[in-house]
Amino acid sequence: MSVSKNGTNTWLLGDLPQLKGVRHTVLLTSDGLVRACCENTPQATAERTAAAISGSQSLAKGLAAEFGPAGAVPLQSVMTITDGHVFVRAAGEGSVLVVVTSSATDPGTIAQMMQQQVQQLGKNLVTPARTPEHG
Repeated sequence: MSVSKNGTNTWLLGDLPQLKGVRHTVLLTSDGLVRACCENTPQATAERTAAAISGSQSLAKGLAAEFGPAGAVPLQSVMTITDGHVFVRAAGEGSVLVVVTSSATDPGTIAQMMQQQVQQLGKNLVTPARTPEHG
């Protein structure tokens, strides 16, 4: 198992960190804890990213419930930022995969590679909700 210098399981990220233009790759729990991040992402950046994405996913869940069919959940979102993109994809129960890129990347390629990584992780990537007695 590959573990980064910041102590996270980098194998969970697959080849995403090596793609041209990828700046940061973070795998987080739905409640905002970092599960893995790429070597070039400082732990503090990964933690801020996890917290921000956890909050945005909460908003996305509200939108999915409002506008989607019963039981709808957010599956993917892309935010265009100055000189890049932030890709967010559900990654197994209770997990979220985030890739931050420069504008030099092909959004279609990133989205496809994220989907492939999520499929490879499959049902093995389940993060149960924390409860007060287990939190």
